[in-house]
Amino acid sequence: MFKLTTINSSVESTPTTHTSSAATKNTRANLKTSASTENLLSSPFTSNTLDDNNMLISPASWFNTDLLASNYSTLASATNLNENGFVDEDDDCYPDNPNFNCTRLEYLEHVLGPQTLQLYKVLLITIIYGCIFITGILGNILICVVIVRHSSMHTATNYYLFSLAVSDLFYLSFGLPTDVIAFWHQYPYLFSLPFCKIRAYISEASTYVSVFTIAAFSVERYLAICHPLHTYAMGGFKRAIRIIIALWLVSFLGAIPFGIMTNIIYTYYPLDNKIIPESAFCSLQLTHDIPIFELSFLVFFLAPMLLIIYFYGRMGAKINSRTLQNLGVQHASKEGEVRHHQSRRAVIRMLAAVVLTFFLCWLPFHLQRLWIIHGRYHSHYLTINEHHKSHII
Repeated sequence: MFKLTTINSSVESTPTTHTSSAATKNTRANLKTSASTENLLSSPFTSNTLDDNNMLISPASWFNTDLLASNYSTLASATNLNENGFVDEDDDCYPDNPNFNCTRLEYLEHVLGPQTLQLYKVLLITIIYGCIFITGILGNILICVVIVRHSSMHTATNYYLFSLAVSDLFYLSFGLPTDVIAFWHQYPYLFSLPFCKIRAYISEASTYVSVFTIAAFSVERYLAICHPLHTYAMGGFKRAIRIIIALWLVSFLGAIPFGIMTNIIYTYYPLDNKIIPESAFCSLQLTHDIPIFELSFLVFFLAPMLLIIYFYGRMGAKINSRTLQNLGVQHASKEGEVRHHQSRRAVIRMLAAVVLTFFLCWLPFHLQRLWIIHGRYHSHYLTINEHHKSHII
C-alpha cells in the first residue's frame, strides 16, 4: 500500500518557483489548519518538481506485496497529529513550536518513523517474502526451461505461459528483494536514483505484461473453443508470438510515466531549511495534471477485466450449449452422458474461477490506488490507511 502526502513546496538546492522561506511558511500554515484532510496531510519534503498540486507516494512495492507493509504511526507523526487527529502544537518536534527542541535525527524519526520496523514484524514478513521469492523464482524458471527444451511444448498456449513466467521473474527480481530491504532499513534509501527509477518502471511494466498476457490468453482460448477453424487459419503459435511481442511493447511504454515520476525525496530540517541526507527515500510523485492511477485502472485493469469476462462468458455458453453429437462423442449409456455433463460443468467452473481470481487479486490494489487520490478528503481516510498497514511516507 501507499501513503499519501500533499507536497506544498520545494526547498534548498532544487530548482523551484518558491523560496525556502516561502516553503516554510506554506508548511507551517498548513500544519496549523486541521479543518480538512488535505491540510492534515501536509508534510515537509523536498524535490525538484513539486508544487501545490503534487502528491507523494512511497511504495514498499508497486503492487500487491506491499499490503504487508507498515505503519500508521508514521503518517500521524509526519503531520504532527495527536491521538484525536488534531495538530499537536506543544510537540517539541512541531516546527511552529517556539520551544522546538529536536535534533536532526530526532526530527527525522518524528517525521518518518523508526528506521526499522519491530523485529517480529520484519522477521515474519521476511519469511513470507522469502518463501514467495524462492518458490516464484524456481517455479517460473522451471516453466521457461521446460518450454524451451521441448519442441512439443512450442504451442500458442505455452508461449503465453512462457510470457507470464518471464514477467513474474522480472517482478520477483526487482520487487521483492528491495521490499525486504526496506522493511529492515526504511531510510535512507540505499540505492542510486537510476535504480530507484528502473525498479519502479520494471515492476510496473511487468505487472502490465501479466495482465495483458492473461487477457490475450483468454482470447486465444475463446478462438480455440468457439472458432477452431479460424484459429487454425490464423497461424496459431506465430500469431501468438506477434501478440506477445506487441503486449510487451505496450506494457513497457505504458509504464514510462512511473519511471519518470519516481524520484529520491528528502525531508528538510525546520530550523535551517536544509535537507537531511539521511531522510532519502525512493518515491512516486503524483500530479493532478496526469491521472496516472486512473489511466492505469482503466487500461490495465478494467478493460482487460471486461475482455476476460466477455470471452470466458462466451466460452462457458458455448460449452454448455454443445450437444453430445457436436462434441463428436458417442455415449453408449446413461452413465457416459452423466460423466460428460459433469465434465462440462467442471470446465465452466474453471472458467468462472479464472475470472473471479483475476478480479479478487487486482481489484483491491487498484481501489487502494484510486482511494489515495480521491479518498483523501473522506473523514475516514486516516483510519482506512491505518487498517491497510501502509508503508512509510
